[in-house]
Amino acid sequence: MKDTADKKEFHKIVEKAKQGNIHALEKLLKNIEKKSYAVLYYLTKDENETDEILQDVLLKVSKNIKDLKSTESLNSWLNKIIIRKYYDFKRKNFKKEQGKVFECVYENEPKDIKREPIDDVIGIELIKAIKESICKLSEPYRLAIIMREFEGLSYDEIAKATKTNVGTVKSRIARARSQLKEYIKPYIN
Repeated sequence: MKDTADKKEFHKIVEKAKQGNIHALEKLLKNIEKKSYAVLYYLTKDENETDEILQDVLLKVSKNIKDLKSTESLNSWLNKIIIRKYYDFKRKNFKKEQGKVFECVYENEPKDIKREPIDDVIGIELIKAIKESICKLSEPYRLAIIMREFEGLSYDEIAKATKTNVGTVKSRIARARSQLKEYIKPYIN
């Protein structure tokens, strides 16, 4: 019941934001900021890049919320914005990164995790291996697997957001899963 009430409240906030209510827009931006940051950070693995792109995403949302067709399509709409802003940033900074190897190492592990029990250590190492393995995936595969497994988007939503067809999305996700299995095989055998 609470979940349904929360959804109704969220839809009211979105509707008010669409009508120009600045307080509702602030609440909406705060609500989507964390999710957007998580997706962007998984794509960039760089806090500065993530922060820069996130500002563009939030600005785009605030300027264009009135054009949102329905509150139910907010997640799809937001994901399209995130992906477009990510690609815009990459295109803009391509020359800077030419000749530079793209590094995708997960360096910022939480420091407050207790590493004494062997199960915790194994779990932490496996999580780290999975994150590093996701970084090894080529960009289309990494994007598809993040949107499917971490964002919970449907194949159709991913296809719309990435401007590809559903078959391509399914193929990318299957290949990403297969590659991830190979990468983490040493940790699970």
